[in-house]
Amino acid sequence: MCKVTDQLILCTCSGEVDTSKPHWILRKQESRQVIIGSPRIDYSESLDASKLAKTLNAGTSVFDFDYNPEVYDMLLIYLDHASGNLQAYCYIYSEFGGGGSDLSSILDYSPGWSFRGLYDASKSKLYNMGKVKRA
Repeated sequence: MCKVTDQLILCTCSGEVDTSKPHWILRKQESRQVIIGSPRIDYSESLDASKLAKTLNAGTSVFDFDYNPEVYDMLLIYLDHASGNLQAYCYIYSEFGGGGSDLSSILDYSPGWSFRGLYDASKSKLYNMGKVKRA
């Protein structure tokens, strides 16, 4: 079972995922497969889109299963927000996305996850997509 650490781990090892609490969804473009799980991380240090992008692109897998990202895979990470709602951090894996979330990423031609937006999960159509089962 995944344990909470200071490093982000995207776990599939829990049973049913409570989508009213922090969770993540990976949509694989080629296979149309959807994988859902719970993030394990110590929230003592604030997280933001840039820190998450750097973690995703650090070269070490944050997933607890074998996974090689492909172009146009989408990762949504739903985390608690001060408003009381979950917020979804949306990342797309792209051929030129390794720079993360700031303007310098435009000049970064390495493949990787790039931040595409932050959504209030209570208002997002992405959130209301129906029942999803983990792989």
